[in-house]
Amino acid sequence: MKETEHIPNQDKASTAALVKALSSSVDKERGNAAESLVRMSNAWVNFADTSTIKSLIDDLTNERELRRDRVRRLLSALNTKALPSLIKCLKSDNHKLKEESARVLGTIKNREAVEALIGALEDDIFDVRWLAGEGLISVGDAALEPVFSALTKRSDSTLIREGLHRVLHGMYRESDQALIKPVLLALEGTENRLEVPLAAEAALNSLRTSKKISTRL
Repeated sequence: MKETEHIPNQDKASTAALVKALSSSVDKERGNAAESLVRMSNAWVNFADTSTIKSLIDDLTNERELRRDRVRRLLSALNTKALPSLIKCLKSDNHKLKEESARVLGTIKNREAVEALIGALEDDIFDVRWLAGEGLISVGDAALEPVFSALTKRSDSTLIREGLHRVLHGMYRESDQALIKPVLLALEGTENRLEVPLAAEAALNSLRTSKKISTRL
């Protein structure tokens, strides 16, 4: 049963109107709609369409931090519905848009979002790389498999090695330390371009084996 089926018809109409107002050409109307929607349950996402997502993306670079925060929360609630647009934003020439998109992607904990954030670790702008790393850390253990996989294939990239070293270090305390430590040591070694793919491959195999075992239990 869809979440919208739990909303009375009168409330459905007002919710739909608020979502529509996100696409208004009037800045104040968009702001008021965003303020109202962040206070609601996520049932509103079923009223959102491509124009809603486009309008929210456009407002990610709003000069007011409070507005940007609300927009980030709304895009996060849209989850995978907003994912293609957010990933596309990482390729934008607008550095602020890239930064804000990286912030949101860190809240969408699926493989596609994680891989996009890993790619952003090679961005020319330091702040984008930093926020991509923060996003990966916040994803936690769900990011481990794509992180190890990236290190088996792209360890020749200094930015990937440095970025994922910070990510794994940030995840270390709350994650599987025995799994992560050999990869961290390889990243910190003098021959890291050679050692990292081997350590990452071993960690990847261990992770996949443990997943298979857990699914059998």
